[in-house]
Amino acid sequence: MRYAEINRIISGVSPKMRTLERDGLLERRITAEVPVRVDYELTPLGHSLRPVMRAIKEWAEERMDEVFMARARYDGEPA
Repeated sequence: MRYAEINRIISGVSPKMRTLERDGLLERRITAEVPVRVDYELTPLGHSLRPVMRAIKEWAEERMDEVFMARARYDGEPA
């Protein structure tokens, strides 16, 4: 994906992308054109996280009502 596409989905993407690249999960390719094009691709190590991320996504989707209720309780409580 291109940076602009990812940036629309994930706020604060630049620092996160750098960290993921540093950790060996992403590979960044820069193409010299106007404007400069930067593409990201999962590395084999990054692909190995897909089952884990899928499981976390499913867990979150199954429990979103509980998460929203916890947030409401927390936000309603005085600090």
